[in-house]
Amino acid sequence: MSDRTFARRKTATSTFSQPSLVSSTTPTLANPTRGFGLTNNNVIQKATDVSKEQQEVQSADEGSLEQLTIQEKPLGHDISRISFRRPQAKLTVGEPGDQYEQEADWMANRVMSMSDNAPQVQRLEEDENPVQMSSLAQSITPVVQRQADEQIQMKPGETQASGDVDKPPNTLIPLSSDPADQNKHRASDAIVLDFRAAAKEVQDNTGIDLTKSPGDTVRNMAGRTSKPGADNFSWHKTGRAIDINQGHKWVITQDPAPDSMQFRIYLEKKGSKESNHTHTFSNKTPPNFHVNPFGKNIYKKTFIDVTAILIKYGFSRISAHDGWEKTQTKQEWWHYEKRDGKKMYQALRDIYSEQQIITEYSKLVTNEKSLLRLHREGFPPDTLQKIAPKMNVKQIIEREMSKK
Repeated sequence: MSDRTFARRKTATSTFSQPSLVSSTTPTLANPTRGFGLTNNNVIQKATDVSKEQQEVQSADEGSLEQLTIQEKPLGHDISRISFRRPQAKLTVGEPGDQYEQEADWMANRVMSMSDNAPQVQRLEEDENPVQMSSLAQSITPVVQRQADEQIQMKPGETQASGDVDKPPNTLIPLSSDPADQNKHRASDAIVLDFRAAAKEVQDNTGIDLTKSPGDTVRNMAGRTSKPGADNFSWHKTGRAIDINQGHKWVITQDPAPDSMQFRIYLEKKGSKESNHTHTFSNKTPPNFHVNPFGKNIYKKTFIDVTAILIKYGFSRISAHDGWEKTQTKQEWWHYEKRDGKKMYQALRDIYSEQQIITEYSKLVTNEKSLLRLHREGFPPDTLQKIAPKMNVKQIIEREMSKK
């Protein structure tokens, strides 16, 4: 092998008359540039104490090794001599996938990712275990599926607010999980799963599915009723109230509250499955039956306390209306609801936009009495003013408050 010495060549003086074509950045042998078009602004001008391994490189074009003697002089490049193939040190070939190959692959991947403005790949230490990441598609799918389900679950004409600012957090879904019964009765998804769980426990012990054919669930916000005991501002409109099917063979006992009458309901137990809500009646201390379809045989049977199960899952009874003794529709023993500590307005906002509420309730508020009722149900004064623009809401509320 022969030693080659790179020396500085004199640059010929240009006599060209267009100075604009010769600039300080024009590459010359005295002012070389890096390969692939990168300006050599900060090239290392001197190379000292270069190890013997760095001096021995293999030329892929010539197929032989040449020892380069690099002197302490500014570097110059003969571009015609640059090999575009990757130089390799003359080393013993290791096993595939060894430490050095992994490092080379890692560095190549890092450079490629940097060129694409992608996040740099962080190398794991040898003693670390790689964490398996779920694919992006898997993380997105549940969100997309939920949005699709919400669109399907809304009835025609019932649209949620456009945009995310006023989008209600809940929606109306079928009360029953049976596809044959899903289009008949719906309720807020804030309570449906709890009611299904309670209904399953009842069904496991009685054979009766409370999610099928209920008496009533959600009602239209603007709906009116003149039925005794019914209410134009019922909690049914929030999607959080359910009237249980009255057609089953119910045992009903009076269960008085301090200032009102409430009822407790039972179904006959079927099967041998154990339950913490079984109940038997004693003829020695008979309860005050409101309804007893079994007569004297009731003392020989075992029953399931349905009221206790519903209460366990967060549902509550409501009291009978005044005059319930004479009017059956005022008894309300079938009515259960799940408020979760909310006022009616908050519960409505869980499934409807404010504009929907204003539009629908403006059809119901026709006098001060109905306006004050909504105020007690948590409707903000600003919202009430939009519902009843012809009324002086602030003055009406202040006058009512001064009476207390």
